[in-house]
Amino acid sequence: MHDPYEDNGDRIDGIGDIALINDSDDTMVLEVLDGQAELRIAVNTGVEWNGEGEQPPAPPRLDPAALRTYLVEDAHELMTALKKK
Repeated sequence: MHDPYEDNGDRIDGIGDIALINDSDDTMVLEVLDGQAELRIAVNTGVEWNGEGEQPPAPPRLDPAALRTYLVEDAHELMTALKKK
């Protein structure tokens, strides 16, 4: 995980010891440090194209606020389930 004292994203409270979220044009990444466990979830909405045939259409633009909410909720549920094991 990145140094939490550097500007590596927005801090998210209420999940793990430290949680940071970063987003760019087509990628959003949530990193959570909880004890010695590190969880990283990334969503990429970009389209890969090998240059052959027709270029695929651009993907729909996802709502960044909604995506951020879903990532945090899913990470919290995953961490809760893993702690039960």
